[in-house]
Amino acid sequence: MNIRNVIQQYGGIAESLINAYLSFAPVATGTGDVDAERGFQLVQSMSDVVALRSDKFLSPGATQGDGLKFLLRIIKCFQLWGEMRSKTPHQFALRLELIKLSVALAILRHCDERLPDVEVKTAESSASGEVYIGSRTGTRLRSLSKALFGESKSNTQLSDFLHALVPIVYLSSSSGWSKRKTKWTSWFIAIALDSASILALPEGSDSEKRLRIRRVVVESILRQPMFDLALNPPGQLLSSLWNKIPLLRDLNYLEYYLYGHRKYYYFHQ
Repeated sequence: MNIRNVIQQYGGIAESLINAYLSFAPVATGTGDVDAERGFQLVQSMSDVVALRSDKFLSPGATQGDGLKFLLRIIKCFQLWGEMRSKTPHQFALRLELIKLSVALAILRHCDERLPDVEVKTAESSASGEVYIGSRTGTRLRSLSKALFGESKSNTQLSDFLHALVPIVYLSSSSGWSKRKTKWTSWFIAIALDSASILALPEGSDSEKRLRIRRVVVESILRQPMFDLALNPPGQLLSSLWNKIPLLRDLNYLEYYLYGHRKYYYFHQ
């Protein structure tokens, strides 16, 4: 029996069983039981992998680009587990992001395709897609992205490359955080790169631009140190209330998230 058929036939059952286990397995956080934390995350990583059973790479006619995209998704599935196993999680995350960037460059340069974590929507073309026309004056203005990056077909690839570069720059600039000022510098640099990647998108990508803007806003809130300022206090309060409920205190996934956010870069993405 073909391996693809096996995955398609039994992948759903495997995913359901794994998710059922994760729903009732006690969440060990901050207890000092490192093996329990790693084990829980390994099962979660396996669940993420099984969820890729409908990936295009596992379908007939898959291309080299599909294979590289699948590799990126697999790496992301096990990224947090790898950080948990590493004695230097920050350095491990940086090395892993460099590997992911190399794969991303291969997709962009040799396969001439988009990256898997970039939302792609049908282009919205219109008569005013090339320029903005003032409704009152009729003045025709070039878009800011075209003024900055020109009209080359490589604009989309430039946008994807800048987006893929964000984790590298953020991790490099945040290495050895000692002062709050340094943390905010890394945060602003990441937003600047993300903003540049949006500006680099070609005309007719209005849907993707809106999606990317929303994504940048969410990621900027989840990324340190904004997370500690905006979300960590209410999260800690809710987690403490959750821990007072019998039985449910062992299933406090919010505590697991808050605990991981303090230790691992994966949660900052």
